[in-house]
Amino acid sequence: MPFSTTKIAAITFASLFSLSALGQQDRAAEAPKALPENEWNILAGVTSFDSDFADSLGVDDTGYLVGAAYTGYFSFLRYSAGGALIILDDKAEFTQRVENVFGGDERDEDSSIDAGMLFAEIGSQYAFGNNDRATVGMMAGYSYFDVERSISLCQDCREDDIEVESSFYLKPFVAYRFTDSFLVRLEYTNYQEEQSFENAITLNFSIL
Repeated sequence: MPFSTTKIAAITFASLFSLSALGQQDRAAEAPKALPENEWNILAGVTSFDSDFADSLGVDDTGYLVGAAYTGYFSFLRYSAGGALIILDDKAEFTQRVENVFGGDERDEDSSIDAGMLFAEIGSQYAFGNNDRATVGMMAGYSYFDVERSISLCQDCREDDIEVESSFYLKPFVAYRFTDSFLVRLEYTNYQEEQSFENAITLNFSIL
């Protein structure tokens, strides 16, 4: 029995719809996930003090950050926690006579700055662009700082605590996902306490 024009059109439409759906599934499989379940971050950046405050502490007003963090997602929320070493130049170093416990020889050693931070934050982000590869977002968080002047690897040596206040902060960021498993994020952190760091610019490399 010959098919009617209506039946032929219906079969053709159904076939095209099926092919389109299959194509969309293939593209979806190729596209990176907009919100991964979690990611591990390696971070590096630059941080700074107010110059007058840095002079009062006896340190350079610019330091460098190296650290790591974990990031997770829940619905529209993004949360992260991590830590970093802070490299600061000591402008008020002291010298102390130390003794080598193995050989007994004595020598003069200069102090250096030992500094680190822990942080936790929460916020949100918006994905856009080709396959949602690009994102912009805002985080709010709290950083705990521990800074001291001492002689490295020396027992019973002088140690000077450097009063840097822990601080709440705001952190806008932009990111781009190059593959399903690799993302780069540029962040700007603005600290809120006066007797603390002023800001930081960090580059995050994320393994999803």
